[in-house]
Amino acid sequence: MAIKSLNDCVRKFLFCSVFCLTQCVSADIKNVFTAAVYEHNLYLPPVTPLPLPRERALEIMMTNVHVYQEQTKIAALKGANIIVFPEDGVYGMVLRTRALLFPFMEYIPEPELGWNPCQHPDLYPETEIQFALSCMARYNNIYVVANIGDKQPCNVSIDPSCPHTGYYQYNTDVAYDTRGTLVAKYHKYNLFYEFQFDKPSKPDISVFSTPFGRFGLFTCFDILFEHPPIDLICSHNISNIAFPTAWMDAGPFFTSVQFHSAFALGLGINFLAANIHHPSRRFHGSGIYTPQGAAGYYYNTSNDSGGQLIVREIPVVDQPRLKACRGLNSSQPFLTDHIHTTDEAVQHDDEKLQQRSITDADSETESLYYDKASINDAIDGVNTIPEEKGIRPYQHKAEIHLNAGVASDASPLKINFTQTHTAADNYESTDAAEKANSSETEAQFVDLDSTTDSVRFPNNTNSVISLNGTDILLRHELHNDMFQYDLFYDRFNLVPLRLEGSKTSVCHTDLCCHISYSLGRIHGPGVENQTQTSNEFQTACKHSTYHFNTTEDSEEVDVAISNSVNKREAYEDEFYALGAFDGLHVYEGRYYIQVCTVIRCRK
Repeated sequence: MAIKSLNDCVRKFLFCSVFCLTQCVSADIKNVFTAAVYEHNLYLPPVTPLPLPRERALEIMMTNVHVYQEQTKIAALKGANIIVFPEDGVYGMVLRTRALLFPFMEYIPEPELGWNPCQHPDLYPETEIQFALSCMARYNNIYVVANIGDKQPCNVSIDPSCPHTGYYQYNTDVAYDTRGTLVAKYHKYNLFYEFQFDKPSKPDISVFSTPFGRFGLFTCFDILFEHPPIDLICSHNISNIAFPTAWMDAGPFFTSVQFHSAFALGLGINFLAANIHHPSRRFHGSGIYTPQGAAGYYYNTSNDSGGQLIVREIPVVDQPRLKACRGLNSSQPFLTDHIHTTDEAVQHDDEKLQQRSITDADSETESLYYDKASINDAIDGVNTIPEEKGIRPYQHKAEIHLNAGVASDASPLKINFTQTHTAADNYESTDAAEKANSSETEAQFVDLDSTTDSVRFPNNTNSVISLNGTDILLRHELHNDMFQYDLFYDRFNLVPLRLEGSKTSVCHTDLCCHISYSLGRIHGPGVENQTQTSNEFQTACKHSTYHFNTTEDSEEVDVAISNSVNKREAYEDEFYALGAFDGLHVYEGRYYIQVCTVIRCRK
């Protein structure tokens, strides 16, 4: 009897222990977390003929860090679990030589050493900025991500790449946990004319874990390349990105809020983007972006505007959008190594594009703003496999569907947008006749540099391919009124959207863009905004329990600005066009892009 009672007691104890453990573990798994990003109106150092002494450099940096400390306290009081600060936010972006920047650099040890600067500030000399950042995290119980300069010693006698100063200089992101311990650092791999920094020999894969997910780090210009962004997201299953940036807007396709929100939505990740605030130089636009759209953002182009803290509670994302990664192959040699090759053909294209003017008075274009709640599954895969020099490094088949409602400027355009990539390396024609048909279709694509005249395509072009064992019919309803125009130094193929039309297509090399649309005349300013809701994303937003508030920040500015009555009356002098570009962009950097766009043009 005593033994039976003892067994019952043991069973009850084990049950209670397991139940308690289960409850405790469940309590630690968060469904939401609170993120903060700060757009910093930074204090810039003076540009002097000679480097400043370390003491003066430290004084300048601490002016900016004091602002960080204040904003971190505010974010923590609002319940933030993590805060991200911008690239160049501590010392600015005006120190363009290695010598001028050197006094602002600090030695940053490897995170594997588990160093806590706040607890052990004297372990490494001249690490005052790291001490301040670490204590910010520790005293406010918050994860802190910031961008500072890392100087790593090297030996000139044994390392032929070692600079004559004996130090490599890296543009570096650092992350500290809630105790102030350095848990991650990342050396920016894709530098944008940053001659004061060294490029790492290979891209870092920098990841740190939190109770609300694993975070990856990369910086600004990196976002346009395969390495490390796609490595992190698709190979390492990272669904949260902390993104310090000094992003200069370049319309119509590279504005901060537009690009970063699309990146998050397309790949199905949380994306915390912190930008510096310098509107006179077009540095502005920060936000907290999710797979459901922008949770909150700040975009203010006024020169007298200041920085802004954005704090939002957002859902935890366990993994990125898997179908966005389908077909990606990030185990291949580095795409950036291929892109930065400079054979004669690419140099020639670069020179021609640099000389082109985009100020044609009769063809001024304006980017159409899409409502964030109308974009659906924006990316379905891009295969970035480098090949020989001069050959496009990726060819992949995918479908991209964008449903965009009427823009908030009451423009009379409703569209359903489909993008098709043609893949030469992933398919075989189903029979010889179809292969011949496919070859003929491929031959009809035109090298844009070979002509400036309008290109004529057949009205209907069909091809059948086999992708992963599945036959797919591609129907390209191409029209013979195509024209070409330079947008941001890339020559697009475009077709006008007619008032009587309902659908059209346009192709450029391996990319075809299809659109279903309706156009109506505007009779006055009181046209009601309309948004299509027949896509998965809008349905998810409509029924979501997370209602993102974009009005909490007092100075938050909506990207779309209402047209004036005069602009509406001038609609008869304008038209819309569908455009496509698939190729190497060589103005201010080299990277491959594929773009489907709707633009508004003057007649």
